Amino acid sequence: MAAIGLLLLVGASVIAGAGIGANRGDGGTAPVSFDLFGYYPFDSSTQLFVGGIALGAVAMLGLAMIVVGLRRRASAHRAVRRERAKTRRETKALARERDGLAAELESTRTDTAAGSAATSTSPTGPNRSATGLRGGWLARRRHEDDRVGADSV
Repeated sequence: MAAIGLLLLVGASVIAGAGIGANRGDGGTAPVSFDLFGYYPFDSSTQLFVGGIALGAVAMLGLAMIVVGLRRRASAHRAVRRERAKTRRETKALARERDGLAAELESTRTDTAAGSAATSTSPTGPNRSATGLRGGWLARRRHEDDRVGADSV
């Protein structure tokens, strides 16, 4: 959109420059030598004035298109920068959470290793896995499924 506006503005400027250059200052009469690609659009001063207004309107339209196109582009860049900053914040938060969970897992492993060294290596309850480590609900469920499967055989 900005490129089309730039073309309109440049085109209007070129035509206005050609019109100003063709005006020989004859004192209010329309220049006879002013032609637009071999076409003489203005026969009188009134037609030249109205043509100038139309040319100014085209130039303003081109300028408005440039401004709107650049605003859209700037707002799109702002949205991308905001999304990038949000992603970076989320990444940092997830990294902190990951590091905290890794530290918690390491301390749990250290506590479990110290606890299993103090106790016997054989499982002593229904909530311990075959390795002797305390498991969650999934380990208990597997243990119960193993017992049910052994009873049905």
